[in-house]
Amino acid sequence: MAGLWRVSDAAVATASVCRTTPWVRRLTALVAGVVWLAAVLAAALPYEPIFHPRPPRGWVGGPAAAYRDAATQKVHLYMLYNPSATTNVSAAWYHVTSSDYAYWTREDPPTAISADRWYDTDGVLSGVMMNNGQNTPVALYTCEDSGAMQRQCLANPTSADVAGRRLFNTLVKSPVNPVIGADSVPQLVSRGAPHDPTEWWTNPAASGQWLIAFAARQSTSSGLRSSVVVFATSDTSLQGGYTFSHSLYDDTSGGGGGGVRLTAQTLERPDFFTLTGAGATSGAGERFLKLSVAEWRRDLVVYGAYAAAASNAGQYIFTADTARRATVVDYGCLYGGKTFYDPIQRRRRMWGWIQEDLAPSSVGANGWAGMQTIRDVVYDTTENKLRFPPIREMQALRASRVAWSTGLTVTSAAATTVLTGSSSLAKYQEVIATFYIPPGVFDGSKYFAANPPEFGMRVRASADASRYVTVAVRMPIANATPTRGYRQPGTVLQEVAVSDDVDAAGSCATQCLQAVPLCEAWNLRLNASGSYCSFLSTPAPLEVDCTAQTSLPNVPLLLVERAASSSIGSLTSVGGRAPLTVAHPSYVKLHLFIDDSAIEVYKDDGTEVVSSRVYLPGGDSLTGVSLYTRNMDAITADVTVFTMSSMWAAAAANNAATRANSASVL
Repeated sequence: MAGLWRVSDAAVATASVCRTTPWVRRLTALVAGVVWLAAVLAAALPYEPIFHPRPPRGWVGGPAAAYRDAATQKVHLYMLYNPSATTNVSAAWYHVTSSDYAYWTREDPPTAISADRWYDTDGVLSGVMMNNGQNTPVALYTCEDSGAMQRQCLANPTSADVAGRRLFNTLVKSPVNPVIGADSVPQLVSRGAPHDPTEWWTNPAASGQWLIAFAARQSTSSGLRSSVVVFATSDTSLQGGYTFSHSLYDDTSGGGGGGVRLTAQTLERPDFFTLTGAGATSGAGERFLKLSVAEWRRDLVVYGAYAAAASNAGQYIFTADTARRATVVDYGCLYGGKTFYDPIQRRRRMWGWIQEDLAPSSVGANGWAGMQTIRDVVYDTTENKLRFPPIREMQALRASRVAWSTGLTVTSAAATTVLTGSSSLAKYQEVIATFYIPPGVFDGSKYFAANPPEFGMRVRASADASRYVTVAVRMPIANATPTRGYRQPGTVLQEVAVSDDVDAAGSCATQCLQAVPLCEAWNLRLNASGSYCSFLSTPAPLEVDCTAQTSLPNVPLLLVERAASSSIGSLTSVGGRAPLTVAHPSYVKLHLFIDDSAIEVYKDDGTEVVSSRVYLPGGDSLTGVSLYTRNMDAITADVTVFTMSSMWAAAAANNAATRANSASVL
């Protein structure tokens, strides 16, 4: 569900810092830094995760770039970083490395690029790092000057480092920076300069030419347009020679599915990729365009084809498949994801930024903000969509199996306790539960005007079960026909006109279900100009409106509910539509990773994902797990719970030494 106070207050408040004048930004950062410095004098940081990459202190935003070195087999992750405060000011690229995706090392020096040139004094922003045509790594990043003007800049590892240890912990800026100017795309609007580069790829229409794409904002005869624009270079070293080529995609091209456009939303952080090797697609030539939609604070993947434009055979464009609904990467607080290709494993993976869900003043007191998560990218030929499952390397962080059971009976009478909350248990857990459900209840064939059925689990629970976080799969309260004379208030995702010569209500229902990725309800309203469908992400109690009718898709919802958690952050539910899978409609698998204040929920191996945040005072004893149902007959379930250890290599070595010493004593 979009429209949470986290989005409107916390996320937008930090985003507004980037849109004020430069001197206000610097003053804001300075004041925040004073508050932050006082907070971090404490020895321990509150609500701190142990298996999500992040600096020990300061703010991190989205992934800046990721690179797997085939020579050393090391994974290099660079993330946006403010070392001085917990506010959204990207002053550097923070650098961590791993050889196995399980255990990570914070590099020294910790920052590979810092904001120290006229062209990037106000931002070393997102970028890309990959090998050029000479098999040498190159980084390109969006650089922002003190006037908030964005350009594109290059940074390279030194020749000695490439030939030697290949640490890539210091990237040297090109003397010809910036290599792409702010005025290099026709019809740009203010602050609409190209930003957030994709990976490079070779031009299928011109041998020896490389292409790279960026998000941009343009003004056309049809109004404002958010675009993904392409630049070309014939320099195989990728060090220069960039010229504007054409638009790869714009928000008039559809992409929500069913031909619904993204309604001039602000598009960020595009990724343009195909899948080969592990996780490959079923369709030859199929391409994926990942977009971060700023107004929705959600990442989407649009499906389509990459082929020569009808008007120009020398320009290849992305054409969205209007018959398919875009996939939501995460219904929760993940944003700004970035994929990369691992040449060792021959698979594509996605890094994403898990944001805070806490008032800015409390974030500053904590002394740190933000973290990264990593997921696989897999095309599911049965479900006909991408999945984003957890990476298998997370199994290496399992410390011990503390609960497991098969064939548990779960009833509506009382929750079935799996673990009782206790400070003797770690608050870092992996929970895997499979629920076997009866037919005809969650498949949309029945409507529930009240008391909808649901099942799920309660985690981070107290010993007396009075405090907990609920992870639920629930049918909505819905009717088979639209409710006339009422409308649903809530967050409007977009609004489209409906022709008077069609079944207007049926059109709204179809578009909500099949076209608009985050739609959980719709209103049909009449005014002097005609009929309009409004699509909402946050349904609310009905309000009287004699000109309207309303309804919502009869599809199960995957929800993380925090109302009973006593979190000091947002208590609003977060989630989205999560139908039963085609492959196994008789059961649902919920796979959770609980890392103190971070909770990630993967339904059916990443077919749908929800990430959430909870900040629990006295949380050391809030470690209980239980299963429950409501408004339905008894079901059975299998469940396993592991405690998790730290991902940081130094901590892992200490843990191993402790275990060895304990064994020698025994």
